[in-house]
Amino acid sequence: MTTLLLVHSSARTGGSRTREMADILTAEWHARGDNHQVRVVDLADTPPPHVDAATIRHFFGLAGAEEPATASLALSDTWIEQLLQADALAFAVPMYNFSLPSTLKAWLDHVIRPRRTFRKVADGELEGLAGPKPALVMTASGGLFADTSLDHLRPYMKTALAFMGIDSPRFVDWEGTARADIDPAAQRRTVTAQLREWVHAC
Repeated sequence: MTTLLLVHSSARTGGSRTREMADILTAEWHARGDNHQVRVVDLADTPPPHVDAATIRHFFGLAGAEEPATASLALSDTWIEQLLQADALAFAVPMYNFSLPSTLKAWLDHVIRPRRTFRKVADGELEGLAGPKPALVMTASGGLFADTSLDHLRPYMKTALAFMGIDSPRFVDWEGTARADIDPAAQRRTVTAQLREWVHAC
């Protein structure tokens, strides 16, 4: 069985271009055969909590023997297992105010965790433990921001994934959703071709 972990971070369940791209991706993934399954984490349905002080103590092995585990720690364990068990990763990420939604940032704060998805090799030297595996980031934005000084989404996602050992994620961008001079049908054809190419490369 080949499993794709798909993480939704759009607050909108309708009218979302990243969800539309995710639907296209899911259809392409399933078309590869019955042994291709998709596991979905929808952060709009279950928004991650912010990491609190008690959870951080558990993350870094600083919690006392009598200190109870937190709900966030249990969520972290679940999400990390899903991440590690997946054969490929896909993130549906709308650009909110030039960066990623806060729900996805909170999810990443739970999965970027010492001794689970990265480890310290020596002072100043860290090693990612979650890769290598193919990763896809599907973005949508009202303007044309990709790879400009206003794009803080792409650099952050590259850094966060690479820190866990997941290098060179593929980005597929549906840009200009608020612009009248960009044809959404043409954009859909372009992203569909790019998503199909990524699936077949996995």
